[in-house]
Amino acid sequence: MKILNNPFVLGLFSGLLLFLGWPSLSLPLLLFVAFVPLLFAEEKTQGRHTRFFFVVFSSMMLWNLLCTYWVWYASPGGCIAMLLVNTMLMSFVWMSFRMTRRFLGKRVALIALPVFWLGFEYLHSHWQLAFPWLHLGHGLAYATSLIQWYEFTGVSGGTLWIWVINLFIFLALNSSKRTLRRTWLPLGLLFLTPMKFSDFLLKKERNKLADSGPGVEVLVLQPNFDPYGEKFNTESVDLLEKMLDSAEAALTPDTRILLLPETALVGPLDEDGMESDEEIRLCRGFLQKHPQLAIVSGAFTRRLYHESKAPTHTARATSSPEYWVDYFNAGIWLDTGKHIGIMHKNKLVPGVERMPYKEYFAFLEQLTIDLGGTSGSLGYDDSIRVLGNPDLRVGLGICYESVFSDWCSGYTRAGAQLLAVATNDGWWHNTSGHKQHLAYGTVRAIENRRWLIRSANTGISAVVDPTGDITAQLGWWKAGSLRAKVMLRKDETFFVRYGDIVGMAASILSVVFLLALLFHRQLRAYLPQ
Repeated sequence: MKILNNPFVLGLFSGLLLFLGWPSLSLPLLLFVAFVPLLFAEEKTQGRHTRFFFVVFSSMMLWNLLCTYWVWYASPGGCIAMLLVNTMLMSFVWMSFRMTRRFLGKRVALIALPVFWLGFEYLHSHWQLAFPWLHLGHGLAYATSLIQWYEFTGVSGGTLWIWVINLFIFLALNSSKRTLRRTWLPLGLLFLTPMKFSDFLLKKERNKLADSGPGVEVLVLQPNFDPYGEKFNTESVDLLEKMLDSAEAALTPDTRILLLPETALVGPLDEDGMESDEEIRLCRGFLQKHPQLAIVSGAFTRRLYHESKAPTHTARATSSPEYWVDYFNAGIWLDTGKHIGIMHKNKLVPGVERMPYKEYFAFLEQLTIDLGGTSGSLGYDDSIRVLGNPDLRVGLGICYESVFSDWCSGYTRAGAQLLAVATNDGWWHNTSGHKQHLAYGTVRAIENRRWLIRSANTGISAVVDPTGDITAQLGWWKAGSLRAKVMLRKDETFFVRYGDIVGMAASILSVVFLLALLFHRQLRAYLPQ
């Protein structure tokens, strides 16, 4: 068993456990021990900081690679950049822990480690290189019965729980046999108390569902157009006609919402003259036959500016020097009324829909990747916009946005009674990517205590109840529709009302710990070692 004393082997073992515990493999309990081997590797590399960096880097790279390799299908360059950035950021967390141990002692460092990690996750959701896909709390998405308390903490609470158990197990295994025997009770309490609380909340929420009335009928469409072929190489009106014909066959007089996937209306639709667009006229004709219905759909839109200079840093020059244009990955609400509701995707995919910090590094714009439609950085909304009317308000997350815990809660805070996701997961082929994406939607349903409906061009379209249970779904590469009854809700969870308190607090404490490192000589005499 000498091989288990090798720090590199221990580090790779941690990376493998994190992968095995991640959604799509359904072994979430492994996450509660996944960091233990890496913590032992840190013990074995005391005084060899460069070696420990390579141990951590290889461990985090293995986890990132095995869980997000599928990005390669959409963008090889973007996949490499994403792997390097995420691995470096995670390695920085571990090296900050290492420096804290060196200058402030082991006890302080073990407290600082989960704080640094949570601070990193919070940062990684709030900058232009955001990629919260591997936030630890998301790893429990296949165990929704254990995480009903996310309605209070959001996904950050799951991250903290995983870290606390890992550290507790590490300390127990690293102690004497006598001390080890004393740890079983507190370890059991740390593990079982959140589970029992979750069970209590689950029963409470299911009672609410049982008493919530008949609900509103929705129809979710999955057209199954190949994004590498049919989707962007066929007349957009022809594709829309196919979708509306499919919907026609499944609608009933009680259906209130028809949800179409991301960029179902390929356009680009001119936002200042949408009524003249052929796709909008086709939708109008369909709604005349079904006046009780509203269409919620993804769309590709544009906005023209009559300006001498670029009005936004995402605006592009046109053939006329007096005009600029912005393109948007958008969502629309269309009913029999004259008004068309429009929202623009905010959480744009780095390197695909947005070149990060283009306003400072404009020369990088040419590196953005074209995945159908128009390449280059897209415009975006700075604030939350909810679609609908006074009686029915929908928070629409477009694809990548559904991974952002705090952003999605903003829809509920803004009055959304129902959450929806319009996506196109076909870029990643039949890999674990679309399965993970669906799993994260179940977490959003719990955090917000909202029904969530999900329309994928292809991928997995689904209906999710407020407990995170998937009540209906369409599998990969299947064309079809889902008709379901969902309940509209107006109540707010603690997480919706107050936001990611755990993440914000950890960010502040991370700064405190980093400042303490700067003044470690003055502080060390007062800290336990």
